[in-house]
Amino acid sequence: MPEQERLRIVKNTATGLILLSKAHRINLSLAYRFSRASPWVKRLPFLNQTRVRLSIDNLFNDKPTVRDLEAKTPPGLSADELDSRGRTLE
Repeated sequence: MPEQERLRIVKNTATGLILLSKAHRINLSLAYRFSRASPWVKRLPFLNQTRVRLSIDNLFNDKPTVRDLEAKTPPGLSADELDSRGRTLE
């Protein structure tokens, strides 16, 4: 993909243009609700109507990058400062 398609201009500052790369976040969530018909509930009755959920946010840990026209990251705009959590598992 050409560099021009992946970058967009965020703002024009006194020092020049700031370019932001596109970050594609993919989230994944799986859930299961135990019912009376489940073999687990027959063994462990307290699981009846219990819901278990596994969620992964930002599956591929994609973070935006910010650069000025000199290809330097402006102070306070590093990827870790913009998205400090990154990938999370709940």
